[in-house]
Amino acid sequence: CLWDLLYRWNCYDVYRTSPSTSYIVPTFLGIYGAIGLLRYVLAKFIRKLKEGPLLTKKYALIYTSNLCQSIQQAYLLVALLVGSITSMMTIIMSCRNSYREFVVAIMGYVVVIVLLTVSVIYKFLMEAQMRKGLFYNLWKVGYTKCELKKIARNEVVYFYLSLFLIPFVYIVIILGRFVYFDHISLWFVLMMTLFYMIPLILSTIFTYIQYKKSVIDTIQGR
Repeated sequence: CLWDLLYRWNCYDVYRTSPSTSYIVPTFLGIYGAIGLLRYVLAKFIRKLKEGPLLTKKYALIYTSNLCQSIQQAYLLVALLVGSITSMMTIIMSCRNSYREFVVAIMGYVVVIVLLTVSVIYKFLMEAQMRKGLFYNLWKVGYTKCELKKIARNEVVYFYLSLFLIPFVYIVIILGRFVYFDHISLWFVLMMTLFYMIPLILSTIFTYIQYKKSVIDTIQGR
């Protein structure tokens, strides 16, 4: 059973325990850092790229502009994802000596990730609907549908890559400390990371397909 394996990989030592829930308050404080990173630091970084090395890149200049707008519009969902994932992670750690609570916490972790990921998909596709005119104008000035698909694909991939990397920093810091003190195993960390990565990978594929179908495939022509 998968839950049995996860529970055994969670090498709990009752003599070396630490207050896992003490991470919750710093996590929520860190959400403000994630919001600032998304709204200001990342936006400024993308803006500098657009004014510098990307200025002559006809694909990158477009998808980075769209990417910056998508991140700006979805920053609250991303911040909520950061807070929810890291909070659930600390709750799992606090339940690691009780099999039933441990399994329930992991199931809650997976459900939270799936629900928030679905919300991000919905938000992203709502923003994508507003770009029909942009892609149509690009097609009118000479971009082929194949090139438009490449722009949309890069935009989606980099968006979800950002969505993965920002919470991943928090996950590494929190779980890294538990690994250092031998409270959990690396196999357990790997499984928790996969539970986080797989929904994002599936969401990337689904979002690109829907993006292409609703925005680019509606253009009549090559």
